[in-house]
Amino acid sequence: MDKLAIRLFSSKNTVLKFVENAEFSGCRYGIKRRFFLVAVDKTDLLRLFKETNKAAGISFRLLVWVMIGSLKTWKTHMKQRTLAKKLTATGVGLHSGVRVLLTLNPAEAGRGISFRRTDLSGKQGEVIPLTPYLINDTRLSSTVVTEDGVRVGTIEHIMSALAAYGVDNALIELNAPEIPIMDGSSLPFIYLLQDAGIVEQDKRKSAFCGF
Repeated sequence: MDKLAIRLFSSKNTVLKFVENAEFSGCRYGIKRRFFLVAVDKTDLLRLFKETNKAAGISFRLLVWVMIGSLKTWKTHMKQRTLAKKLTATGVGLHSGVRVLLTLNPAEAGRGISFRRTDLSGKQGEVIPLTPYLINDTRLSSTVVTEDGVRVGTIEHIMSALAAYGVDNALIELNAPEIPIMDGSSLPFIYLLQDAGIVEQDKRKSAFCGF
């Protein structure tokens, strides 16, 4: 759901405390003195106006400014991220039962998340830039299926870990049809990313997908 970034200015800290403690379906982004940013769903916008004005009263000066565009546009000042170093791991594919050698590689800014099957050659062994349109099989897992029939299965756990760390660019290489299942969660991939380290790149993020 689309979210808007709301900027609040108030002459009374009680207003800021009210908004800080209020439960909206959006996310708070930080508070500094009398400056507060909160991201809310559009459906919560009217409620935010009503509740903050009720708390403030007519004697408090409150200006609510809805920033132009959505939160995705607002967060474009953030830098893209990639891995600090190359990292390898091994495991077993849940559905295939095949032992998998997984390699996580840093990637240049703007390249996005991509996969490469190292066990295939020719056109099938080329890098596969990930897009939502390549998720063509969702039976029991999320599986990338290209026009050439190349499959990369069970990507949901590693993608969750990458999203948690805000990684925009990475090349994931594997020598089997699916990502290893590890313990069945994203936690092992979180540990791998912690070991590799995350670095910022010179290019800005093109979109914010933190929700």
